[in-house]
Amino acid sequence: SEDSLVSVPAIISPQLPRSARDPHVASQNAYAAHVAHSQSHDPRSVLWRRQNAVLVEEARQNGVDAAITLLWEISEQGRAASQNFNQVVSLLASDGRLQDGLDLALEAGRRNFANIITFRPLMKLCCASGDGRAAKRVWRAMVDCGVEGDMFLYAELMGALVRSQDTVSAERVLQSLNESGRRPHIVLFNTLLKGVAKQANVQQAFNVFDSIIEAGVR
Repeated sequence: SEDSLVSVPAIISPQLPRSARDPHVASQNAYAAHVAHSQSHDPRSVLWRRQNAVLVEEARQNGVDAAITLLWEISEQGRAASQNFNQVVSLLASDGRLQDGLDLALEAGRRNFANIITFRPLMKLCCASGDGRAAKRVWRAMVDCGVEGDMFLYAELMGALVRSQDTVSAERVLQSLNESGRRPHIVLFNTLLKGVAKQANVQQAFNVFDSIIEAGVR
């Protein structure tokens, strides 16, 4: 049914950001800077960045629909990149057009362009509006496209479910994570606890605490 939540696929385990004093993090940051520098000299990177700038300007001047038309033109010319689809999905989400953004995200998936960035603005919109049912639709679309969630997507999903007072589904998300062998972030438990507290559901609150102990999170 529309309200049922898809079980968790093979998901990247959400992790807390480590301190910048950690030498491993410093090494990762150096690598990221190296990648960014390399991409700035990559003709393909230059192309999609320029195309994104044109798409944003087209949307600013003539509306998001004009940017969509331009995206199709770029695609027909064989020059479209995943970043271009992501940009227009983000524009649609910023315009509050969830279904249109979701349709475009699914089209990106059919073209093997969809990635986690494709779905972040859509899930963020669901969380901001407190639309848990829409968040479930976005999540199912993401899974259908073979995209794995991360801590940020889970945080937005949990936020949308809790704000829509669907703490039962939110609890199932955490249970599914535990059952998949992946440890949920403590932030996800805190989000659920806030929702349960607003409902004054004492028994569910104890269930959440038991889940925290079972998951071994701190």
